[in-house]
Amino acid sequence: MASITVSRRDRWILRALLLTVVSGGACGACNRHGPAAKAFVASCDKRDVMSQCEDYQAAALDGGQGHTVREGCRVVRGTFQSNPCPQGNTLIGSCDFLSLTRHYYAEGALPFQTKSARKDCVVAEGTWRSP
Repeated sequence: MASITVSRRDRWILRALLLTVVSGGACGACNRHGPAAKAFVASCDKRDVMSQCEDYQAAALDGGQGHTVREGCRVVRGTFQSNPCPQGNTLIGSCDFLSLTRHYYAEGALPFQTKSARKDCVVAEGTWRSP
């Protein structure tokens, strides 16, 4: 597997873009831990670069945020796709936010351990769940 370097600037851009989505900027029917209907619509597979993949619900792409999410995925050299994130053996846990679910993997450039993934989720005010 080739090593991909993501600049600090690009990481900050992605975080800022995704915070808009995670904070529920366009989600009118959301509660604190997710939209009323968690219908999957797209994903950003960043396993090779960040050992993460994110499944997006419709609210994440509504109100013009779709372009922002796609651009954020591109900035970190992820693959924006219509398939959901893989649920294979290297998945160590998931974190639910208002309009997305972030999956953490023990593979890729920055492999997670359960403890570090759970901490990342809790710090971002998501809801952790094991596979």
